Amino acid sequence: INWWKNPADRKPMVDHVKKFGSLEGEIRVLRTKDGRLKECEFAVHQLDLAGQDCLITVVQDVTDRRRIESTIQTLAETASVTDYENFIKLAAKELANAYQVQFAFIGMLLPGSTQMQTQAVWAGSDYAENFIYELKGTPCQDILNLTEELIPCDAWRLYPDDVLLKDMGVESYYGSPLISSDKRLMGIISVMDIKPMHLEQWERPILSLFASRIASEMERQQAFEELNLHRDHLEEMVDLRTAELRSVNKELESFSYSVSHDLRAPLRAINGFSQALLEDYADRLDDEGRDYLSRVSNGANKMSGLIDDLLDLSRVTRGKLNPITVDMSQLAREIIAELRDSEPERQVEVKIADNLQIKADPQLLRVMLTNLLANAWKYTGQTEQACIEIGALEEDGERVFFVKDNGVGFDMQFSKKLFGAFQRLHHPDDFEGSGIGLATVQRIVNRHHGRAVSYTHLRA
Repeated sequence: INWWKNPADRKPMVDHVKKFGSLEGEIRVLRTKDGRLKECEFAVHQLDLAGQDCLITVVQDVTDRRRIESTIQTLAETASVTDYENFIKLAAKELANAYQVQFAFIGMLLPGSTQMQTQAVWAGSDYAENFIYELKGTPCQDILNLTEELIPCDAWRLYPDDVLLKDMGVESYYGSPLISSDKRLMGIISVMDIKPMHLEQWERPILSLFASRIASEMERQQAFEELNLHRDHLEEMVDLRTAELRSVNKELESFSYSVSHDLRAPLRAINGFSQALLEDYADRLDDEGRDYLSRVSNGANKMSGLIDDLLDLSRVTRGKLNPITVDMSQLAREIIAELRDSEPERQVEVKIADNLQIKADPQLLRVMLTNLLANAWKYTGQTEQACIEIGALEEDGERVFFVKDNGVGFDMQFSKKLFGAFQRLHHPDDFEGSGIGLATVQRIVNRHHGRAVSYTHLRA
């Protein structure tokens, strides 16, 4: 059966198994009998059956999981947005992608009126022009009154006065109000489709996640525009808006914990029921069934770890910096001592230059240096005579602090991805991790007005 989107994908996988005996965690796109494309994770093992070389392959549909991960990653990568228009457009597109629907739009309530002005409209394959419309007789009006969230079917029939719904053939509608930090109604976000909409448990929190994030950016944009309109009273307005932005940041922090709770709840349910099946029905399952349940549980645990890492990443961009003079040499010795305690069997040569003085926030500096040294420790794990060096040098008139090791390294053609959130340059079977550590490092360095760079060879 030719069920590969790209039949050429199969040969390199088979070649890999022939060479190494197995393959784990490989993602490929398959085509279903009805023509739909699915992202699937492969686990392939070689075995001998009655003298014949055979392959046993387990294929898991990870389309929904990858879509969730992509949505979370997009929000992480847009944590410090300065271009409001591009952010709003990206958010509308990602909304449609997250729910796999035809339409998504973000609207702003016009002050003192009964009209809504769209900020971004995604219509199937591209952005549509923005427009202004009357709220009366539309599902948006119910959303703003907080009386409606999901219309699973018959949307255009339920709102016959909404001509736009009928013209678009909208069958289903899911929306949420945009609420400011001082509880003002600011606008609405919604997703719509030309077919009925059925939401899984994990899909509902994503809309709240987007609504909180977009409302914060919309509020910041409104604050920025008001500042431009009141240049004559700039000092007074800055004090006022600074207080409001503090309130917004508190709202963002509250939102982060809300996201953590809302996304973890279904993960706990998945993990809990998987464990219950393994414990209570183990005698009714074969080895393959138990293996599938273990994979489900492991996937839920991985997603929980990604949420933790995402929250850690967001925290380093908030809060006030308290820079003081820090002895980075002593700090590095303390972190290395902790790493040695964690793996006392390892023999690693560590060279730490003396008197590495730097002015920085001590807490953030410890987070940054812990991530760098933990990476060096991890990626020298397969090196016989492992060596890690922490020092400083002068380069092109700049003071450069460095962490150097003789571990596996990386391919420099992918160096631009090194500091991106959720970017991994090594196979997860070789080295564990979520790809958040170096993104955290870069955020901390940026907050100190420095630069984080990567080298394959460092000039001594």
